[in-house]
Amino acid sequence: MSISIAVLAILAIGIFSLTAGSAELMDELQQFQDREAQKRRFVELCRDNFENLPPAARIEFDYKDRGGHYDTYLSFVDAPSAFGFGSMRPDMKRVILAAEIDSSGFARSALYYLDAEQDRQYLRQGLESLRLRPIPLLRRLKQITWRFYDPRSQQWREVLEQGAAQPPLVELTLAVDGDAEPIRSVFWAPIRQQVEIETKPPTNDPNDPNSPKDPNAPNQPPNPDKIDPVPSPDQKP
Repeated sequence: MSISIAVLAILAIGIFSLTAGSAELMDELQQFQDREAQKRRFVELCRDNFENLPPAARIEFDYKDRGGHYDTYLSFVDAPSAFGFGSMRPDMKRVILAAEIDSSGFARSALYYLDAEQDRQYLRQGLESLRLRPIPLLRRLKQITWRFYDPRSQQWREVLEQGAAQPPLVELTLAVDGDAEPIRSVFWAPIRQQVEIETKPPTNDPNDPNSPKDPNAPNQPPNPDKIDPVPSPDQKP
């Protein structure tokens, strides 16, 4: 009898351990699926907004040193529909996609929306002077970094300098708490480049001293002294 009870107890413990292990495994699997779904939604949200920027929009980048950690601020300027979630506010001057370290020690991705007046104050005094309430997107980030493709040097840059050429490609590296490895995504930004065009006087411009009088005549050497050239022997007076 006692042996039977002992066997039943061992079986019960085994079943309980197996059930607890299965529940723990299912919980870990659910957490993994939730993390992957959150990252996927965030990446697709960024991709959709980058690829639908208007041609006149600008991308700007700023960062703040927080004692070994950096808060980053990626701005979309003159893009009133950026991160509008289906709506457009014509008075929106700047949308900031921020990554800021919070009290947990992890980074938090959030949005700030600035109208024209707030944008002027932001440029003068910084974001903290506005005391805006952020709209959180993703929490407990171990890593969120941006890089920008420089079309002139054909290299990736970690900082987008003020006045630099607008990047046609933007790279996001992202990892949340629990990830073994970060993921990397590249977005296309269809922003019109401001190309400097060298202006030259048109052909046969009367204001150009080197322009021939006859469009079919060859260019004549400069004659600043206005002296008639000596005729060639074959030329009749």
